[in-house]
Amino acid sequence: MKLLTIYNVFDAEEFLACSITHTRPVSDSILCMVQTTSNCGNLYQGGLNEARKLLKTGQIDYIKEYKPDDYRNAMFNETAKRNAGLQFAKAHGFTHVLMMDCDEFFVTDELRGAKAYAESHPKIDWWVCDIKVYFKDIDLTVGIDNTKMAFISKTGIASGNTHGRYTIDHTRRYNSPNYEKIDIIMHHYSWVRKDIARKVENSTARSHIESSLLMENYENAYEGSRIAHYGAHLEKCKVPFSCLHNIF
Repeated sequence: MKLLTIYNVFDAEEFLACSITHTRPVSDSILCMVQTTSNCGNLYQGGLNEARKLLKTGQIDYIKEYKPDDYRNAMFNETAKRNAGLQFAKAHGFTHVLMMDCDEFFVTDELRGAKAYAESHPKIDWWVCDIKVYFKDIDLTVGIDNTKMAFISKTGIASGNTHGRYTIDHTRRYNSPNYEKIDIIMHHYSWVRKDIARKVENSTARSHIESSLLMENYENAYEGSRIAHYGAHLEKCKVPFSCLHNIF
């Protein structure tokens, strides 16, 4: 297996270097697929600036910019961006990819073990895994989400709307029905931000967020409070990534 880890970068760049610290030892190379215009049409250079810094220090290997199609919706652009990453990986001789967002983390030893397990099952095209969601603070979690993450995949397939046994982000599914669940947790700091307003303004799910109780729950979040979207109460937890303490 020759693995390219691809980070989807627009904002939330405060997480990027910390996340890469944990994926770099298991990746053959790292690509940052960067936008400076969000899928909602807003301009922001922070993600690109951070990626350029990491390229200079050797923490990443490639930067590729993606420009969204103004005439297509956010879901189309997000899927197209991931397919561009797959095409880049295939063109550069990588056999597998791991698609990541800046706020997504794996424990390095667990990632190494899951990669080895995937490599030992070459007939499987792609894998899914559990997601643990963090809310407002790095030590508050709603626990394991009902949605699964698309984990390591072969580069010979494409993003697509495959239906199956698990709920998976529509923009992160692959078009092959040949997939299985693997035993690893992705730690998603989905609702932890230095600038939560920017997240909402540029989210592909903005209309849902604004019509739900998510922001009200965010403003009033504390240990034990109920987050309606997840149907769960916030629990205190240990922070598995020490570098996060340098950010928040």
